[in-house]
Amino acid sequence: MKFLPSTTLFLLLFIYNGYTQTLPRYKDSPVIVDNDDHRDVYLEEYLMALGSLGETDLRGIITTYSPDEYPLFVKGREEVLEIARESGLRNLPKLFKGTDQKLEKPASNRMEDTRPLEINGSQFIVENALKCTPEQPLVVLTGGQLTSVANAYLLDPSIAEKVVVMGVFGGEKIDYNAGLDAWAWAIIMANFRVVAIPIGPPGNRGTVYMKPPVVPKARIREELDQSVAFFRWMYEKRHPSNELPNEGDFDGHPAILLTQPDYVTEWKRFSFEKLDGAGRPVLRHDETGNIWQAEEAEQEVATREFWRVMHALNKQLSEVSEIQETFRLELGNCVTANLSTHQNSGYRWSTGNQDVAMVDENGEICATGEGETFVAVVSKSGSFQRQYQVRVIGESSSLEATQSVFHETIDTDVLAILEAISGEKNQGENNIDSRLMVTENRRHLVLRDSGEPFLFLGQTLWSMARRLDREEIIQVLDICKEQGFTAIQVLAHGHYMGANPYGKEPFENEKFLRPHISVGDISTGNNVYDWWDHLEFVVEESVNRGLFVCLLPTWREQWHQKNNLNPGNALAYGMFIGQRFRHHNPWIIWVMGGDHHPENEGFLRLHRDLAKGVSIGVNGKERYDNLMMTYHTHGPTSTVDYFPEDEPFMHFNTIQSGHSLKNLEGMIEDGYARQLKPIMDFEPHYTQDGENTDEVRATIYWGVFAGGFGTSYGSWNVWHCGARNDLAEFRIPESFHEGGLWEPDPVSWEIASK
Repeated sequence: MKFLPSTTLFLLLFIYNGYTQTLPRYKDSPVIVDNDDHRDVYLEEYLMALGSLGETDLRGIITTYSPDEYPLFVKGREEVLEIARESGLRNLPKLFKGTDQKLEKPASNRMEDTRPLEINGSQFIVENALKCTPEQPLVVLTGGQLTSVANAYLLDPSIAEKVVVMGVFGGEKIDYNAGLDAWAWAIIMANFRVVAIPIGPPGNRGTVYMKPPVVPKARIREELDQSVAFFRWMYEKRHPSNELPNEGDFDGHPAILLTQPDYVTEWKRFSFEKLDGAGRPVLRHDETGNIWQAEEAEQEVATREFWRVMHALNKQLSEVSEIQETFRLELGNCVTANLSTHQNSGYRWSTGNQDVAMVDENGEICATGEGETFVAVVSKSGSFQRQYQVRVIGESSSLEATQSVFHETIDTDVLAILEAISGEKNQGENNIDSRLMVTENRRHLVLRDSGEPFLFLGQTLWSMARRLDREEIIQVLDICKEQGFTAIQVLAHGHYMGANPYGKEPFENEKFLRPHISVGDISTGNNVYDWWDHLEFVVEESVNRGLFVCLLPTWREQWHQKNNLNPGNALAYGMFIGQRFRHHNPWIIWVMGGDHHPENEGFLRLHRDLAKGVSIGVNGKERYDNLMMTYHTHGPTSTVDYFPEDEPFMHFNTIQSGHSLKNLEGMIEDGYARQLKPIMDFEPHYTQDGENTDEVRATIYWGVFAGGFGTSYGSWNVWHCGARNDLAEFRIPESFHEGGLWEPDPVSWEIASK
């Protein structure tokens, strides 16, 4: 009994050191999954089920694995997603490629000296993390190699406090998954909040790892409707060389913690202290540390939660609904028939009469003519059905209806100012036709007044208008002129909304129908120098140097993710920016899109309306023959895939070879074979810190020699104009000469131009 006080004290200290603490709840946080094999566990099926039920916001799935099976996993994951879509699951995630490489530990053993990789999945993590907060972070669930997640930190270290990495990998000690890329594991342990489920060594597997949700094949067959392809896939999936998935979901532990944090009953907590000489993290026990390592769990909790979710999905997919709803729309207006809390993916939508109402694959119904019709939706498995009645009223045309929305929504003072600006700028101006036109053989561009061939050489400066002040803009454009560029590529506003160097933002509350504009010049005070004045400064200084401006009215985040640009305002916003810059039309190449393909009819209509608005803004009516327009797609794709040859606003086609030389092969030739229209690689392979120069140079030359009427050039050190701190600090002029890539041989370019 004399040892009781000290024993009691020991037990109290044992509890105080974190063993019985409960993990914070991350159920409401957005989720991205990064995994390897799609055949050996049920992690992604469980998360897609949660997403379909609206219980989690599953944003994307990344495939990362270094051995030779990587392409197999990428393709397999695409097939699984298609099965889910055909089965009627909702709110499905996007797929992103990770990598089949590993991070290279620098000789200095310093994380900041690590060279990042070009990984689409990493960039997706960064984009989503920047929208989160430390209080409601992005959760990245991992079931394999950690390269893509660590690489996201290298791209933007500021995301560290906004991300929680939860996965099946070692915390205190390295194990199989951690060892697939040990340097990536070290970076994660040193910088992120971590929830680790250790696998442990063979013969001594981790306690919690051996307590996954129990998922017998027989139970899948008996309790989940095998007429649904998604459940049939779960029953039939098997790894060809081992017994997995046998009776458990051995990557599913962290996903269960999203909704059931009490699944793990005991934790150890650590803080990162340093790296040892081999680059391995050294941790210290810390009851408030950012690293949570699972020590004990109740397997019954995980199993019960897994089957609760699957049974709920089974019920959802077998529902048949005949609920009738009626929408009464004015001509030109749109409404979305929501089936769930997020999106209406995985369904087939149809309309009884397209002359009255059209509907896209997301359930957005737009009134096209007076009358009455119905819109029907059915799951691709046929198990879910719904029908809506649509009545359209109004006598005005779609254009007039949208214009009235624009005038009713935008501040009348703003309209008056815009008209004043346009009137002042256009005084004495007789010709606003584009200086460029397409040749009769429809293979090249020439100068309209002289017929002289025009070779497009574009420098990618996407973020210039947001990030650079007037002095820096002049410096950069002088370098572009000196290096022989003939055009620049710039966004009307940034990837994400935010103030420019003068503290000015483009819109009020990110609403495209409420632009911040004013009359004045910077010489009369900063308060009258607005965002659009600064963008105009970019255009004017480019024109002064004989550089054409490829102006993108918007970028994919605004129309694809955040819905700032939508069918209700695209025409009006196009009219605004077209009118605001109509006097510069001779030097502007108007570029719709923004690094994304128009994946459905709704997005095609969105950009057609945007282009139509620009044409009306410039000309006062819909007219395209005096403009130069195109579309910037995502890689590796071509605008030929989406727009017909007679598309009114598409004066030339573009491809994006997707930052890879191998993607370029045949893309230019295929474009010419399918449409008689000029074509070029609008976003080829980028150079980075002087690396990849041979491949980048080859991509540029091949794109021209294959028949492109020009090319663009991009550098990771330049395009962001200081918007990122991931690679090299943005420096003028050093960043523009990094690696000495852009030194085109005049003779070679003369040959290319012919």
